[in-house]
Amino acid sequence: TKGDFISAGQTKLFDVIQTSPIRVEFAIPDKDILNNFANLTQDSDKYEIKLKLADNSWYQNKGKFAYFDNKINKLTSSLAVFVDFENPDNVLLANSYVTVAVSKKLTDVFVIDRKYVRLADDGAFVYVIKNNSLRKEKLKILGYYNNDYVTDNDFAKNDFLVVGNVNNITAGTKLKIKIIDSKTEAR
Repeated sequence: TKGDFISAGQTKLFDVIQTSPIRVEFAIPDKDILNNFANLTQDSDKYEIKLKLADNSWYQNKGKFAYFDNKINKLTSSLAVFVDFENPDNVLLANSYVTVAVSKKLTDVFVIDRKYVRLADDGAFVYVIKNNSLRKEKLKILGYYNNDYVTDNDFAKNDFLVVGNVNNITAGTKLKIKIIDSKTEAR
């Protein structure tokens, strides 16, 4: 205030804190960056970043990705992520505790019945018929829906999921397709 004195050894007079937007910093393990958030910088509009406040209520404004730190924390093997949140009502305060929720907006995903998914040492896969040829398709599993797998694979319109036994058929074998009923899973 007017008239206050400072001493020669005092290094800090006051803090200037920007309140809107306010920047939130959180850490993501390096393996999760590679597996789930590698495209966050290019496709930030495909991700939704929300905050849960200390009272367990959700903050009304969504976050906007700012940037990743440029080095991994050696102790935690994680990377700092910085996200900006508009804060017009000053609900968010500097150094307060929040929980960050990051989710990817899904547009083209497939739900595959788990009985058609085969598991191997190198991951999950299904057999599909592409261009009349049997192919082993590795699955990019995002999660579960009603106990089935949600995948981020790029299946074409004329790809067919094999629901029967293919033990005696090798991958790459040319096949003739007979569609029994296009409205059911039996193809």
